[in-house]
Amino acid sequence: MTALNFVACLNETLKWEGGWADHPKDPGGATMKGITLATFRRWCRRRPSRT
Repeated sequence: MTALNFVACLNETLKWEGGWADHPKDPGGATMKGITLATFRRWCRRRPSRT
């Protein structure tokens, strides 16, 4: 994917990925708009401090 088609890809993803989901039969676990909770937590740990 390039920067030129990022917005188109994001829009297509968000058509199918809604809000919060944590279905017990979904092996991916808790997600929000297609991002797993585990991935979000890893991303938060890598972000530089805003102080």
